[in-house]
Amino acid sequence: TWNVGPGLYRLVARPAVQTDFCIPQYEIKVRVLDLPSALANINGENVICPGQPYQYSGGGALPAHTLSWSLTGNTGPATLSGNPVTVQWAAAGPYTLSVRQISPQGCVSPPLGFGASVLPSISISGPTDACDDARTSYTATSFPQLDYQWSVLPADAGTIYQVGNGASVEILWHRPGAATLQLAVCGQNISQSVTVHARPNPMVTAPASVCEGATAMVSMGGAFAAYEWRNA
Repeated sequence: TWNVGPGLYRLVARPAVQTDFCIPQYEIKVRVLDLPSALANINGENVICPGQPYQYSGGGALPAHTLSWSLTGNTGPATLSGNPVTVQWAAAGPYTLSVRQISPQGCVSPPLGFGASVLPSISISGPTDACDDARTSYTATSFPQLDYQWSVLPADAGTIYQVGNGASVEILWHRPGAATLQLAVCGQNISQSVTVHARPNPMVTAPASVCEGATAMVSMGGAFAAYEWRNA
């Protein structure tokens, strides 16, 4: 083991008994190479969903160097080589990986470590009251590389319009009554109850006719939260 700094060294061998050999000593020159530096960083998701593949890459790798990865908590081999690498995390952790870079001469850098954790609990945000024949927006906690599966119960209560990566949806509600918005993602099942209200049906009372320039009383039966009058 060379525990000296990099440089050029002479390695000399001398026999314990000089008369046993024809030459008094033999020497060779040895160049001790500097170790590669540890990588600058590891790029990839540190909040993961078990069972899904994720890609990780090492930043700051030197030219012509190879990367060697050591993993725990994954479903595949415990070591991988390359840059980037694809990792599928198992159902149980701990989830860690470390990477070293290896020079063409076989010198190995210090390791750089990385830890991942399972996705936290996901929640849905959005109104619990909606109007029939109107759209409302709902958003779940957003994470990349996840498959968001939305559904409405009863199935004919509304139509789902997915937005972006699937963490946000718009629901067009089709009929009044109780409905449930459901989301399945990363082994979690989340639901939110929604009450769909029928559109108001105001009854307007007005004279059958009115003279030009005259003023007439118009009224509406029923109590509503707000009123907006328009010319027909």
